[in-house]
Order: sequence, then structure tokens, then C-alpha cells
Amino acid sequence: MRWYFFIHVLFPIFIGIIIYLFFRGVEGHLVEWMNTLGFIDINSIRLKTLPVIEKLPVWFKYNLSDALWMYSLSSCVFLLFEKKIKETGSVKFFLIPLIGIIFELLQKIEFVPGTFDYSDMISYFIAYILSILAFKYIRLKKSFK
Repeated sequence: MRWYFFIHVLFPIFIGIIIYLFFRGVEGHLVEWMNTLGFIDINSIRLKTLPVIEKLPVWFKYNLSDALWMYSLSSCVFLLFEKKIKETGSVKFFLIPLIGIIFELLQKIEFVPGTFDYSDMISYFIAYILSILAFKYIRLKKSFK
């Protein structure tokens, strides 16, 4: 299941980080940290990608990275508890999207940095459902081998 971990856990996180770093129009703590440590000049890359950024839909810039981390988290939990899921025959990890929702609500009350957005909550649920479907499809495919 190493390929599952790479495709469904690491790859979405990587793409989400790329979107967050290079296609968001706002400064964030991660961007400041990367610039301070001199890893990469995020601002100069953003200036070069500005023509592309301006044409991207809002959901791509601001919600897709959140959906990708939820997809990755869900997929990781499903992988870690695969044996338990096989025993029970179902995916009963419906509390996973609550992590994202709680995080959004903490942003609303300004307990954690960020911008509260209902669209993020919707993207968490969509990503969670997609990870369930992917996991069930892969399990079904394995059962026919």
C-alpha cells in the first residue's frame, strides 16, 4: 500500500502546499517562515505567476488546498485503520471532517490565525466523501484480484 500512501496522502499534501505558497494572494505564516529562512523567494515566484493567478477561480486559490489536506488526512486515517475497516465492513470515521470544521470555527473566533470561510467547510466534506469513494474503490479492486 505504499503507492496508496504516496498517491492519496503525500501527493495531495504536496499539491496543496504548492497552491498555498505560489497561488495565494496573501502573506501567511508559512510564507514568512520560508522567506525568513531563505529557502525560496515566494514573492518573486508569485510575481512571475501573477498572470496565471489572476485567471484562476477563487475556489482553486482559496479552497482547494484545504480540500486536499482533508483528503490526505482522511486517506491516511483509512490506511492506518484499514484492518479495522475490513473487520467492520464499513468506514465509520465520520468525525474526520469535524477536525476541519473545528479549525474553521476557531478561525472565526480568532483563536487560530486564518480566515473563516463556509466554502472551506463544504470543501472538507467533498474531499472526505471523495477519499471514502477512493478507498472503497481500491478495496473493491483488491478483492477481485
